[in-house]
Amino acid sequence: MKREKVKTDVLVVGSGLAALSAAIEAKKNGVQVKLVSKGKVGKSGNTIISGGGFSLCLPDDSNEDSLESHYQDTLRAGVYINDRQLLKKMISEESKTFYELQKYGLRFQKNREGLVKKKAPGHSYARFHTIEKGNGKATSLQSQGIILPLKKKAEDMGIDLIENVTIVKLLVKDSKVIGAIGIDSNDEKILVFEAKAVILATGGGGKIFSCTNNVRGMTGDAYALALEAGARLRDMEFIQFHPAMLVSPRITFPTPLFNEGATLKNTDGESFMKKYDPCGDMATRDIMARAIFTEITQGKGINGSVYIDCSEVDTTILETRYEYFYRLVKRQKINFQRDYFRAHPVVHFIMGGVLIDTECKTDIEALFAAGEAAGGVHGANRLAGNALTEAAVFGRIAGQKASEYVSNRNHYSNEVEIAAEPLIKSWDKLLEASRNDFELEDIRKSIGEVMWNKVGLIRSEATLVEAKEDISSINSSLIKYRPNNIKELNSWLELQRMILVSRAIVESSLKRKESRGAHYRTDFALKNDDYFGSILISRKDDDTFSLLLQRIS
Repeated sequence: MKREKVKTDVLVVGSGLAALSAAIEAKKNGVQVKLVSKGKVGKSGNTIISGGGFSLCLPDDSNEDSLESHYQDTLRAGVYINDRQLLKKMISEESKTFYELQKYGLRFQKNREGLVKKKAPGHSYARFHTIEKGNGKATSLQSQGIILPLKKKAEDMGIDLIENVTIVKLLVKDSKVIGAIGIDSNDEKILVFEAKAVILATGGGGKIFSCTNNVRGMTGDAYALALEAGARLRDMEFIQFHPAMLVSPRITFPTPLFNEGATLKNTDGESFMKKYDPCGDMATRDIMARAIFTEITQGKGINGSVYIDCSEVDTTILETRYEYFYRLVKRQKINFQRDYFRAHPVVHFIMGGVLIDTECKTDIEALFAAGEAAGGVHGANRLAGNALTEAAVFGRIAGQKASEYVSNRNHYSNEVEIAAEPLIKSWDKLLEASRNDFELEDIRKSIGEVMWNKVGLIRSEATLVEAKEDISSINSSLIKYRPNNIKELNSWLELQRMILVSRAIVESSLKRKESRGAHYRTDFALKNDDYFGSILISRKDDDTFSLLLQRIS
């Protein structure tokens, strides 16, 4: 295989809001920065399908909202096992980060009164601020209203954007990251990166599940890379299911519309959410998703979905505050006043992730993480709009702290080459002994079905043990596979990472013998304060896991 060596001070892995924020902040401090993206920057990663909503309280907001209220709402939604220090850091930095994003060219919806603020489920006040496109139109779920301005800023600063390269291994010496190995399937070559610091900002792992709204590249790379490097993960049992993926058009329903009068209904025409929570259709996502799932399993759904009735939503509000959604629906010839939408839950976000401190440092020296790659802020469940706020805040912090770290560090040329050589040689041997007994895509499909059916919205020890056995069987098949070419090698390694992360999710879910937030077990249907804390998981040398409950005092 062809090889290329790449040298940099800070290597940022990812292409979304957290990654670009980290790269820009690091570059501002005068260090060399390279950003490596699995796909094209601006056309990959979950930021581009996020909906563009930031939940944050600004000092000039003319209502009763406060930073303390945002803090308490997030704690309550997370069932109080959020990392308090990380959450306080996010809340304290959110307004500063908001104004910084505006300097980079991000524009937020405005009306005659000023910034448009929407109230999303779980929030006590209207603090949901939505991105606009450059032409002043409200952003679509598919727009690049966040990414394109940040990409332009990064390019203008001279940050090297390396696209279509997958980081498949972190190189570690003496418990310190010294670089990484990437695969460029298009040019069929291996890239060996020599770096003084690495920032993991690859997003989450929704594509490990068969039913998700995540883009294809979201396969849990950061979690697997960190585990293999010796870092710990936290809270991996907490998988957020967006309650309302529309059947047509195939997008997630903007949940702030529930505050404008949208209502969930079953096939009996019943507005059912009050049965599950006093907040009704303004309940948090974990409660709403389980309620929809329950209605469907009780025979009150239609083809695996329930209805959303928007007939009580004012048309003017739809046209002005939800313009893209309104236009898209109208193009589908759907009448808001007459027609019901059909919706069902999907895997949306992973609350867990790499264990970090308030400076985005991990257990491993020179390794940082930010955004959905990291865990702790959201606890057992995430509020709408907090993901982008988290990504922007901690992306900036990761970039700043990584650049400070590398300022007095030397490069590791010999060590990087020595660490990379055995791995690359082993891959060369695999390619020489290639055979095709089955399709890798079948393995990918099998992982997704096991995780969705047995580690999904409702779990039990029985389903989790079955999942554990199934994943072990899938892994046994995968390790027998011999890839034909470098593209297949890349896919094969990606599937190995997906299996590792799947195992971590299953083990964490088995360890938490209670129901809390997005983690619901039928055999332990109530909260149990014996589990009031985070489950930390690490990978041992024999490829088993070590799990520890870190209690909150």
